Amino acid sequence: MKKNKIVLFCFKLFIAILLGYIIGFVNENYGVLKNNKIVSQSIKYSDLELTDFKIKKNKLVASGSNPTITYNFDNYSYVYYLDFNYKIKDNVDWKIEYNYLNYYGAGVIDEITGSMNRNINIFSEKIDKKVKQIKITFDTKDKIEINNYTINNKIIFISLRYILYINVMITIFLLFNFRSSIKNHIEYLFLIIAFFSGATMILNQPTAIKKSWDDQIHFGNAYGLINKYYTEASYSLSDNDLMFLINDYIHFNTDKEKKEFINYLNKVDKNKTKINTYIKKDYTKIAYLPQTMVFAFKNIVPISFSSAFIMAMFMNLLAYIILVFFAIKKIPFAKYLMLVVGLIPTTIFMACGFSYDPIVISMMLLGISYYLYEFHNKKKKLNKKNLAIIILSFTVSSCVKAIYAPILLLLLTLPKEKFGNDKVHKKFICLIIILLVLLLSTFILPVLSNTIEADSRGGETNVGDQLSLVIHSPISFLRIFYNFAFLQFIPRFIDVSTIFNFAYLGVLKNLNSYYLFLFLLFLSVIVENKIIFTKKQKIFTLLIILFIISAIWGSMYLTFTPVGKTVINGVQNRYFIPLLFITLFLLITSKIKVNISKEKLYIIYSTILLISNFLPIYYLII
Repeated sequence: MKKNKIVLFCFKLFIAILLGYIIGFVNENYGVLKNNKIVSQSIKYSDLELTDFKIKKNKLVASGSNPTITYNFDNYSYVYYLDFNYKIKDNVDWKIEYNYLNYYGAGVIDEITGSMNRNINIFSEKIDKKVKQIKITFDTKDKIEINNYTINNKIIFISLRYILYINVMITIFLLFNFRSSIKNHIEYLFLIIAFFSGATMILNQPTAIKKSWDDQIHFGNAYGLINKYYTEASYSLSDNDLMFLINDYIHFNTDKEKKEFINYLNKVDKNKTKINTYIKKDYTKIAYLPQTMVFAFKNIVPISFSSAFIMAMFMNLLAYIILVFFAIKKIPFAKYLMLVVGLIPTTIFMACGFSYDPIVISMMLLGISYYLYEFHNKKKKLNKKNLAIIILSFTVSSCVKAIYAPILLLLLTLPKEKFGNDKVHKKFICLIIILLVLLLSTFILPVLSNTIEADSRGGETNVGDQLSLVIHSPISFLRIFYNFAFLQFIPRFIDVSTIFNFAYLGVLKNLNSYYLFLFLLFLSVIVENKIIFTKKQKIFTLLIILFIISAIWGSMYLTFTPVGKTVINGVQNRYFIPLLFITLFLLITSKIKVNISKEKLYIIYSTILLISNFLPIYYLII
């Protein structure tokens, strides 16, 4: 009987995968199938209008500034992809302008912009429209060689883009098939959506850095911690940037480009050059452990650089998923609120790279979850294992970013009864205060001694000079602080740039998804009417949150803002995500009672979270 159930499950899963593939295939090839143009047409050079290009040895060679290639069709004709081969010395920005028929059959001019990477020689850009003219301009004065200029209208049978549709169908199938179990254990709802949306992001992204904030620095730390050598693909001798990302992030749009770039990386990875690393192995790098483990594995088992790269991103994602999964499982109430906060698309996106932010966020959620569990069970003695998890979670997140260390003060609100006697309770308070002081000192002492390095990306920054200015003109600083920190408090927490920010890939412009996500956050607060904090405890917790928020703004004024400027630069919305759950938790009230069945709640949350986490991938990544 059990064997038959497994066979039936596998059959249903296969149908879901097949259906996802069919949907992806039809959606991606719809224009080709509709226009019946399943051909690939190589364009003759004589049919092109060339500006600052010359024909040499059957190649187009640029001979001037901003050269252009224009191709005119006799009538509006369908174009799926524009392909050609190229050879360049440095990365080159390009702009495609095309005249196409819109939905009403009228001619409209639009444009696409992008860059060509010097390390590959394949250009492929999706047009997917009926066009009258295609004009491509290259922003360079350097030499460019182009050949095999082709209008490619071939059907694509296998593509990484299909992974989105397949994973959406797998997710829907799992959520439907196990709905009776998941509605009672919503940590599995988190696990399924987080894993399949994250896997889709990772597999559809090119093997490259700089798509997310400071990704090249995070990769450098994760890779450099385990390697005493650098590869040509990974480092230059002069700085810590990846050789293939000296310039800005380049989005490879097609499987052709991605495959070509992966081949390049795997080839140059074999050329290892031993040099001294200046990556410091200290406790602040603990957040890179999941990725570093993969690169350590690569040194033992001969796997390709691109494979290790993708595996490292998966390890970061899995670490985040595991920590938040157990946080949702442990917390005795407000599970839906933690579920929604855990599935913020911005965080899942960061977890699909090398950022340490997801570890900070997940550790904060795990620590808060176990803290609320112990706080709720007031009559039970404090569980040493749970206490160790709470302290470890808050400490790890604070080691990475000391600014969050005051969250440890939450432990001071634990009832005295949980400690057995006053003596043990007082020792516990002393332990927490000592740990807090030690963690904060890692930031405060370097500031006071003027040994902390300011971030040069902010401009003419100097921590010592900025601090001196604040001390001598406190009123002026308070005005600056009011204009930025106070007036921007709420938007920094729940703005669209907090929820749907995919860094250099863009912010989701579909505000309907944003409003749906806000609705879920609001619903998560009002469906929970169990109050465990007194008013005094709420005020104390709020003061902790406000202190951390103020410290975030203050630290960025010291380290990232040029001396004397009346602004605070560098503060990003993602810095406040670790505080979002505990802040919204304070809004839970027993005055509003909403009675919704578990079945309806499951349908609402699973549907909206599915849309929220997969829609940005469709618009911003694939």
